[in-house]
Order: sequence, then C-alpha cells, then structure tokens
Amino acid sequence: MSRRRDRRWQLVALIGVFFLLSGIIYGKSLNNKFIQWDDGYLIVDNPTVHEISPWSVQEAFRTYDPELYIPLTMLSYQMDHLVWG
Repeated sequence: MSRRRDRRWQLVALIGVFFLLSGIIYGKSLNNKFIQWDDGYLIVDNPTVHEISPWSVQEAFRTYDPELYIPLTMLSYQMDHLVWG
C-alpha cells in the first residue's frame, strides 16, 4: 500500500514541478500583445473568426490557400472568440 502511495506522490510532485517550470518559463508571455506577423490577418481582422454560424463554419472549410489551409484552427479560433471574447 505504501508503495502505491509513494508512486502517487511522485507523480503529483512531477506534475507540480512541470506546471511550476512552465509558469516560470512562459509566465511573462501572458502580458504580451499579439505578434504582428499574421495575427491581424488571421484573427483580429477576420470576420469568420468573430462568430459561429453555419456560414462561418462553411467559410472556414471553403476558403483555400495552398500555404495556409487550416479549417480546424479557424474553428478553434471561433470557439475561443465565443468563450473569451
């Protein structure tokens, strides 16, 4: 029984260290603004992202750019906008 408990505590400690290191490494990035490479084009100025409707879901799959065909990413952006604004 104590062996199982020791393993559980090791796993909890490992997960805790992982989250702590992730917070230390990436914590400062939460205050940053959007990167101005393609965020404006893909997210901020894209009307497809700002609503979830039959049209916007269809548009996410219909628009095709050979270098940037990302319909599931667009659907994810739509869900993010719905949840977070």
